[in-house]
Amino acid sequence: YRTAIYGLMIGAVYSLTFLTQLGVSLPVACVFLAMVFIIYIGTARIIAESGVAFVRGPMIAQVFTFYSVGTENMSNQTMSGMAMTYGAMGEIKSNWMPPMAQAGKLAEQKKGWGRSIGWVILLASAAGLFTSVFWTIYMAYDYGAKQLADWWFMQTNIGAKIPFDQTLTKMKDPFPPDTFRLFFFGVGSVFMFLFMTLRARFAWWPVHPLGFAFAYAHPLRVLMVSVFFSWLIKRTLLWIGGTELYRKAQPFFLGLLFGYFCGAALSLIVDLIWFQQAGHRIYGID
Repeated sequence: YRTAIYGLMIGAVYSLTFLTQLGVSLPVACVFLAMVFIIYIGTARIIAESGVAFVRGPMIAQVFTFYSVGTENMSNQTMSGMAMTYGAMGEIKSNWMPPMAQAGKLAEQKKGWGRSIGWVILLASAAGLFTSVFWTIYMAYDYGAKQLADWWFMQTNIGAKIPFDQTLTKMKDPFPPDTFRLFFFGVGSVFMFLFMTLRARFAWWPVHPLGFAFAYAHPLRVLMVSVFFSWLIKRTLLWIGGTELYRKAQPFFLGLLFGYFCGAALSLIVDLIWFQQAGHRIYGID
């Protein structure tokens, strides 16, 4: 844990230095980085504690920073620097914290792995980064970018332009801190603290605080029916056979998750062989 604290401090200092070198003022960088940590650590805890396969934050840190500080209190240099952060700190559905939290737990259960699993993850991430960048550039030039994913390359308000278009709009029409949003943020924080306290002190408390925090996030809204059925099946198993039956049934449901990913991988292979120019969308909840 001491090493983790040191790593957090070094990473925070490096990130603040990076942001200030981009042109972001130090106070704005502190607010922005604090929300980045909250979202990243929050999503890691959601996945580790609730068991959902994936989750997205309800918003990105840039949005919180703009509306809590107010764009009229930011210089054009700060706004321009914030626009450059979307690539590294703006993605709300894929960040390092959840897999690293899972890796740490896995290393605890597998003796002999220790810190080596971290280096393996780092090597796999580097390989994935290089492959994805190279493959995207190759496909864009070989097949044409307009033939690729519509949200990134074809629509008028494409993903690659959104950070700069939105930042330019906020520069042209600055606004003060949004007290209405901040009020609801404060109310939500109070209720979240209340739910967490009740859950920690009373075993019979039925409402999990994680659902209050992330129920509005897009994947969970889509998966709500599946979550309900999972809860219903779990309650039924515990009612019929207790914890023993519940433990025996866990491999079956882990197999369902593994089968989903295997099906996605098989679909990718089929598209690579027979549908190279078309392909099929098999992940529809992003």
